[in-house]
Amino acid sequence: MISPIRRLARRDFRRDAALIGAVLVFSALVLPVPCGAAPKRTDVGWRAGAGVGVGLLLPRSCERCPSSAARGIAFGVEGSAPLARAWHLTLAGDARLLGYGGGSTGTLNDLSLSLQHWPTIASLSGGLWVRAGVAWSQLSTSLGDAIDPMGGQSKQFHRVGPAVVAGVGYELPHDGPWTFEFTVKALAAFLSDASAFSLAAGFGVVWH
Repeated sequence: MISPIRRLARRDFRRDAALIGAVLVFSALVLPVPCGAAPKRTDVGWRAGAGVGVGLLLPRSCERCPSSAARGIAFGVEGSAPLARAWHLTLAGDARLLGYGGGSTGTLNDLSLSLQHWPTIASLSGGLWVRAGVAWSQLSTSLGDAIDPMGGQSKQFHRVGPAVVAGVGYELPHDGPWTFEFTVKALAAFLSDASAFSLAAGFGVVWH
């Protein structure tokens, strides 16, 4: 029986990306966002979002494992607390559903702690932020019928390891407690026998 995650990862990527893009554009155009000044950075913030992106798996200890590029969808939630003016400490959890070639699928998850900063750029109304931090990541893969590097052994693999994260985003100006934001997030994970990288562009909701 094929798992729901595997069925999702096997769908056509362009169809998934188009569907998510249509929902995000509809939300941005239809849902009212009171425009105005940038939010206060002295408040606790919450974020939730979704996006599309690409990934790369580079095995080290398995000579017969090919380097695998993947594409998929990502989801994330996070909370942040103020440290100083324009600086927040952010705790975030992200999940990525990936589809590789040959029917292989995977999930790349991480829990990260990072520093987030809003640089002073007048033309962007204070909504631009940058972020960098460390994380603990987990990669679970299910090899397809065309790839079995372990010579008939289990096709289910689970790896864990440290990672570094970085991101940039822009919050739309607003007067109320919530708004939308555009984000680009990157992760580099150093797992037990492989390195994994991901880059995803997304759209989310912010509450301050």
